[in-house]
Amino acid sequence: MAIKAEYLLAFCRAAKLGSISKAAKTIGVSQPAISRQLQCLQEETGEKLYNRSSQGIELTAYGKELLSYACKVSQTLIEAKNFINGQNSGTISLKLGLSKHLVPSLTMPLLNNLKAYNSNKVKLKLDLIENYSQNLLEQILTDRLDAAYLLTTVDNIPNDLIKLDISEENICLFALPDDPIIRLNNITLDVLDGETLIIPSKISTISRITLKALETESSLPGRILEVSGPGAVRDAVRGGLGVGISLESFIKQEVKAGWLRCAPINNSKMKLTKLLVSSKSELLSTEMQNTLVNIAS
Repeated sequence: MAIKAEYLLAFCRAAKLGSISKAAKTIGVSQPAISRQLQCLQEETGEKLYNRSSQGIELTAYGKELLSYACKVSQTLIEAKNFINGQNSGTISLKLGLSKHLVPSLTMPLLNNLKAYNSNKVKLKLDLIENYSQNLLEQILTDRLDAAYLLTTVDNIPNDLIKLDISEENICLFALPDDPIIRLNNITLDVLDGETLIIPSKISTISRITLKALETESSLPGRILEVSGPGAVRDAVRGGLGVGISLESFIKQEVKAGWLRCAPINNSKMKLTKLLVSSKSELLSTEMQNTLVNIAS
């Protein structure tokens, strides 16, 4: 029985993402094409590999057993491609993801410190990718990223990934300096009643946690304005359009300059953990892991 490697790659991606359509996007083929590949794989094995529902796909017992083999083949293909492209010639190529809220605080320390990491024997080629944490996690699961700095909850990370805690980050409410809403060091969500709340894209972990907390506490902002990202939230608040949510570290410079004021939200759910996450223990040596954690601490 000859099974094409592309069928196993399609199966690995779909299983890890729980979605055939998401897998198609990561591989760069149409959904019908990847569906045909998965159907061919089932025909070759003679076994049902998954069940489909409105929630995505759920692996059968046989599918779960096959998954580890399929992902090993996928990883070998990636490593072979890197070898052919000459990425084994004394150079480590590291694709590193950054959560959008961590870009201002981490970009320059990463570039400065990892430049110093290079030696005569090993050179490090660093490729930084900015995105929301959930998207970065999907890219790690599908081997498109080597590692990423995420802002999320620890229980959101699959157990088979390397997961290094760095620090806890407070979600804060921020506004113009003369806005009376920021009148205490710790404020509650009920101060948002009737206010315009500006949030980044709802795929952002910060937005999802905030919206869930508002629903739980029955707080009702006058309106919620969703913009393209954390930088756009900051700019909209500075433009007087409302109050925003962010991390203290993201607006640190604006607060220091007196352009904005912020206060942590007094809610145990309004905290996130900064993590270094990877699926590639063979690439991230202990030295490299320590370097990346120390940079972000």
